[in-house]
Amino acid sequence: VSTQSTGLIVDPNTSPGYTHHGIPIPSPPAEVLVQQPEKGQYFLVLFFDIRRTWQWLPHRKLQQLGVDPELDSTKMAEGRKSSGKKGIADAYKRAQVHLRVVNGDAPEHEKEKEKEAEKTKEAEEEKHEVDKERERKLSD
Repeated sequence: VSTQSTGLIVDPNTSPGYTHHGIPIPSPPAEVLVQQPEKGQYFLVLFFDIRRTWQWLPHRKLQQLGVDPELDSTKMAEGRKSSGKKGIADAYKRAQVHLRVVNGDAPEHEKEKEKEAEKTKEAEEEKHEVDKERERKLSD
């Protein structure tokens, strides 16, 4: 996972069904939680990339976007290849929509799109957990 992408810091204790200003926040998968480093202070980040991946990152790797337009422009230009820049720009746009929705500044269609994306992610995570459990039972 690129650490030059845009993400949301998520409390690892987030329970399924948690919402923030009406927007569902996915609960982290069990396989991500067990990867938490034992030493140092790490934050659980849900990236706004196309796959909505999770990663534990130290504080030094985190920067707040959406506050300083110059920093945002610099970060968006950091992709090594044009496809990387496009992925970063797309993730940043998804993050901006999420921020507007959470802050109540988004048009209604953006709110619905964000809620649907989060529900889809949660459904995929639940299916993955069910599939893993089914595999465990078959291997026993």
